[in-house]
Amino acid sequence: MQDKGDEIVFIILTTTVLLFILAVLIITILYLYQRRQMFYFKKIDSLKQDFEKELLHTQIELHENLLNSFSKEIHDNIGLSLTLAKLNLNTLNSKEDISNKSKIEMSINLLSKAISDLRNLSKGLNSDRINKNGLVKSLEEEIETIKLSKFLKISLEVNGVANFLDPQKELLLFRIIQESLNNIIKHSNASKARIILHYNEFNFNLKILDNGSGFDTACVNHKKGSGLFNITSRIKVMNGSHSIHSSKKGTCIDIIIPY
Repeated sequence: MQDKGDEIVFIILTTTVLLFILAVLIITILYLYQRRQMFYFKKIDSLKQDFEKELLHTQIELHENLLNSFSKEIHDNIGLSLTLAKLNLNTLNSKEDISNKSKIEMSINLLSKAISDLRNLSKGLNSDRINKNGLVKSLEEEIETIKLSKFLKISLEVNGVANFLDPQKELLLFRIIQESLNNIIKHSNASKARIILHYNEFNFNLKILDNGSGFDTACVNHKKGSGLFNITSRIKVMNGSHSIHSSKKGTCIDIIIPY
């Protein structure tokens, strides 16, 4: 009887150990499967983000090529045509026809302004010029152009040492500021705007502020091709982050870009 009892105990213990081992094995397999599944989903997500970033980069590159082409077309063809028209009017101006003289002078002044505006537009669109001059100088030129139009009072503040960033980042930041200023002029009813560049030790901080009427950030259009979409997509390409604070007293766009 004692032997039979010991045998039953042995069987129970053996079964318990085997069940425990089996349970550990099942848990281990489930854990490894879950880890592998998580790794797989992370990999898929990473590939998706890389693909989206590459797609955005390609779209921006195509956009820049188009702007460069447009800039050269303005400079080479339209600018030349207007200059020739101005020269022709100058020759007419030498004739003593009092009735037409004032009209000719007005036409010359309008053509001069159109040529100047087109040259400034061409400079702003040309990415090679922006990369050559750097962000700060390019912004100073852009701000002077806007000041001449008298649509908006703009100030530029540069904090820290204004080092050259990666050329691609400088170009993207310049386009972000252009897009923001365009939105301010067209939609905000602002009279003043401030651009603050802060060169920190580990990142670059850009702030764009205005005293306009503001907008509802929850309802603003994020659709492809909209101003805000263009801004956020460029920030994404640079692995940056941003926040937008808007009220009836104005708007602040705060952007941080890692070096």
